[in-house]
Amino acid sequence: MKTPTLLVCFALSLLVPASLNAAEARAAVAAPAKSAESLAGEYAGKWKGENEMSGNLRLKLAQDKEGKWSADAAFSYEGTEVPTTTKSVKVEGGALELVMAWEVQGVSSSTKLTGEFKDGSLQGKYESGTSESAATGTWSAKRK
Repeated sequence: MKTPTLLVCFALSLLVPASLNAAEARAAVAAPAKSAESLAGEYAGKWKGENEMSGNLRLKLAQDKEGKWSADAAFSYEGTEVPTTTKSVKVEGGALELVMAWEVQGVSSSTKLTGEFKDGSLQGKYESGTSESAATGTWSAKRK
């Protein structure tokens, strides 16, 4: 009779650490989403190209209940606000990668913003390209 009790105790001793490890793993997976929530909000700032062109930049980042990110963005070019269409948004911790499509003066293009969140603002680099040329530069936007 003591053998089955001993086996049950042994089996339970194996299961308890496994369930604790599973809970720790779930907490580790959930932790990045919690820190990423800090990026949600509205931002306003500037972009500046290597060619010395510059303009305003507006971003709005949101995360739904399932954890999926969305973005609304616009920038100014030669004093005119250019709306964009979001192609993809990726947030990992404090890092942002946003790809958006846009059109200026009949020329379609896309821009990839990459950046980091630090001290209430986002800042980073961008790459834009058309079939005729490419442009790179920097950007920064402060939370409103």
